[in-house]
This record gives sequence, structure tokens and C-alpha cells, in this order.
Amino acid sequence: MKTAPYIIIIILLVVIFLQRECSRPQPCPDPVVRVDTVYRYDSIPYTQPPMTPKPGTVIEQPIPAGIDSLAVARAYFARRFGVDTLVNDSLYLLSLRWEVSENKPTLFQPTIINRQPTTIISQTISEKPRLKIFAGFDIGYTMPNQHISSFASLGVLTKRENYYNVMFDPLDKTVIVGAKWKVKIKK
Repeated sequence: MKTAPYIIIIILLVVIFLQRECSRPQPCPDPVVRVDTVYRYDSIPYTQPPMTPKPGTVIEQPIPAGIDSLAVARAYFARRFGVDTLVNDSLYLLSLRWEVSENKPTLFQPTIINRQPTTIISQTISEKPRLKIFAGFDIGYTMPNQHISSFASLGVLTKRENYYNVMFDPLDKTVIVGAKWKVKIKK
């Protein structure tokens, strides 16, 4: 017979909990929307196939006296090549690889790198409200009895963002039940 008031109190608390959470339909809080934005740069170099240049205009010049013919032949048959960077900024890179042999251009090969950023929205996630459970402990000091109390606690955060908790002190054999409701403040 000593436990009857406690059973009635527990039943009333369960009824209050069920009325708060299950009775009238209230709008659930809006889902949390998270958008992940990824910046990807199209930095794949585009290199065109080599182009053989067309012969250009030839201008004949008189040959000066005292020329070393071996040096002229060596320079004529030498292969000269290089790379020239025409544009190098934050948006583009344009470079040209070239080769000259026997006083004729034999190779032109441009390389183009596009550095313009492209914005890609990779994923839009909406998280629906859900039930969350918390466990922990509380420590307190009571003035009249001059002793420290420790409580094991278990809490539930509902989809409607109401918080209910139960705390138990094994030393004093005390049970504390609590409920907290979200307060909406208009701006």
C-alpha cells in the first residue's frame, strides 16, 4: 500500500507525456537543410596534336665574305626547340612548344589550361527531426543535510524539441522527473 501513490504518480507522468507528444497535431520543426558546395577547377591540360607549319616567305640576303662554312652547316642542321608562355594568369595558361630545323619551322604545339572555377552543388541533405536519447550524471550539494548527492540521469529530446529527463540518486534513493519545453521567441 505504500507504493500506490508512487505508481499513481508514474502513471500520471506517462499520461502527461503522451498528451504532450501525441495529442493535437502541431507543425513539426522545419527540417535542417545542409548544402555542400564543392569548387572544382577544370585544370586538365588540353594539348593539340603537333601541327606542321606551312612554308613562309623566303628573303634572299647577300653572303658576306669570311664565313666559316663548317659553322654555317652546323647551324643549318642543328635542331632548335623551346617553349614560350604566351598567357599565364588566374584564368588561362597558353604556352607554345616549337621546333626549328634546317632553317624551317618543323613543329608548333600549343597547350591550353583553363583555370576558370566551376561551382558544383554536390549534395543537398535535409535532416528530418528525430528522437534523441541522452545519458549522463549530475552532482549536487544539499545545504540542510550538508552532503553531496550524485544522480544518474537519462533524457529524451523529442521530434518537437521537448526534453524529458529522469534522475536517480542511488545513495539517497531519490528519483527526480523533469520536463522542459522549447520556448519560441518572436523576433
